[in-house]
Amino acid sequence: MIKNAVFVLLLVGLSSLANKSFAEEAEGPAAGPTSVLIFNLESDDELKDLAKSLTEELLLHLGQKSEIAATGESEIAVMLAHEKDKKLLMCKDDRSCLAQISTALNASKAVVGRVGRLGSSYIATLKLTDTRKVSVESAESISTEDPKELPELMRAAADRLLGLSGAKAIATFTLEVGSEGTSAAVLDLEGHGVSAATAANLTDLLSLELKKFKGLNVVSRSEIQAMLQYQTEKMVLSCQSDTSCLIEIGGALGVDYLVSGSIGRLGDALVVSLKLLSIHEAKVTSRVSETFEGDEGELVRALRFATQKLVGKKAEGEGSLTAVSNVDAGLLTINGKDELKYPLTKPLVGLPVGKHGIDFKAKGYYSLYKEGYVEPNAMTQIRFELTPLPTPWYKKWWVWTVAGTAIAGGVTTAVLLSTQEPTTGTVIVFVP
Repeated sequence: MIKNAVFVLLLVGLSSLANKSFAEEAEGPAAGPTSVLIFNLESDDELKDLAKSLTEELLLHLGQKSEIAATGESEIAVMLAHEKDKKLLMCKDDRSCLAQISTALNASKAVVGRVGRLGSSYIATLKLTDTRKVSVESAESISTEDPKELPELMRAAADRLLGLSGAKAIATFTLEVGSEGTSAAVLDLEGHGVSAATAANLTDLLSLELKKFKGLNVVSRSEIQAMLQYQTEKMVLSCQSDTSCLIEIGGALGVDYLVSGSIGRLGDALVVSLKLLSIHEAKVTSRVSETFEGDEGELVRALRFATQKLVGKKAEGEGSLTAVSNVDAGLLTINGKDELKYPLTKPLVGLPVGKHGIDFKAKGYYSLYKEGYVEPNAMTQIRFELTPLPTPWYKKWWVWTVAGTAIAGGVTTAVLLSTQEPTTGTVIVFVP
């Protein structure tokens, strides 16, 4: 992790590399969008996956604003993996290269932040820094006890921080395939809160999904790794690590784009984030994200939809949806509107493709909400394993066993006492 304070100082010292000054950027609409660098949100170790997911959400949100050109620290790091970038900029290490590339991109502002816990609350802070003056211009903070609320709160805080209320969204990106075809290399998806095996399997699936697009030639992870097995490749390319070789082999193969991304968790939700980086323009041309509450098995469908959005292909068609559960009867609420009795007499047909939510309620069980993706001409099955509600104390078997024993004991005592003829006085028997 690059220390923010050190990075800002480096930006100041290297500001002469910028194509135009901050004053020129601020002249008006003709100056174009303001370039903003988004640092990875910091956090304690136990919240690092949450911080990474929120950073991706922040980049996705700000990347859709026409007033700014947002670039992430992690995105620049991908570009830095190409060794020849270091030689071109004449910098000695990743830290100085990151500073120089950011300055060359006219990153006049930087957003830094942190995610933490205070008691039962999640707290996040954002600060907007002027990289030329090394000063904090504004700050925002949010807090909530429900981590599912963090993305929406973070987006609103970022808008306030950058004064983007009412900002126009940029036009939807569509990948243009050249007459001789367009090529892309797929890098390993990172896993945050999911297993390495899950991330690897979804990386392979991503390559297969991209290959479905006509005119797009895809170099897959397995194909690149096969090339990396030969040490001669590293010597020819003069790269020092597998990561830098991945990028250089992609360049050696003449690819136009790099595809990177991550699979993570945000509270109870799973998040698929994908990015398309243009090698020729040295920038991120498309960012997409799919977030859903459901089983990990649904990641496959979520990835398919995210891949389509990444290249600007609109999902069309209809499909079917059904539900199965461990209970015999219940009530299903579909997308917060239609209520249906469970079990369903037949699957739900004619649903538009995309994400759908189902809330399942059954007497004596906790309710459960899940989301699933409907694909064209296909059936999606969502399984609900409901958890029984705790049995009230007065309904527990041992309560009535103890009570029955106590009553029986009292009655027995009364009978025994009543069979003994009293000599004098009065015998009073209390039965609890």
